[in-house]
Amino acid sequence: MFVIEVDRALTPQGWVTPGRLLVEGERILAVGDRRLPIPEGIVHYGFAGTSAVPGFIDLHQHGGGGHDVMEATPEALEAIGTLHAAHGTTAWLPTTLTESPQCIAKALANVAKLRESDRAGMPEILGVH
Repeated sequence: MFVIEVDRALTPQGWVTPGRLLVEGERILAVGDRRLPIPEGIVHYGFAGTSAVPGFIDLHQHGGGGHDVMEATPEALEAIGTLHAAHGTTAWLPTTLTESPQCIAKALANVAKLRESDRAGMPEILGVH
């Protein structure tokens, strides 16, 4: 368990300034201001000049980083996902283009294969658009 201190944090109720996030593993347990109670003895990380916001969910993404979902290769999807993760996307819907049924089927099979694998640092694939 650890604490992240930021200048501000966006919550469903609005901005909390300054912000404090209590984290355990990969899960944010609580978000609040500096009055948020925290257990004694845990590590604090301070990030001056930063904001904490929820991860982005991209519902329509054809590609990125010089690659396209229709390439239908694991390398292309990994490159796309890694690029978007670096900019805050935590989940996405890879999106196909108008193409032959065979090409679309190949792209869908590639997305399904990547979705079933465990790729660290990749946004979650929620489905396909």
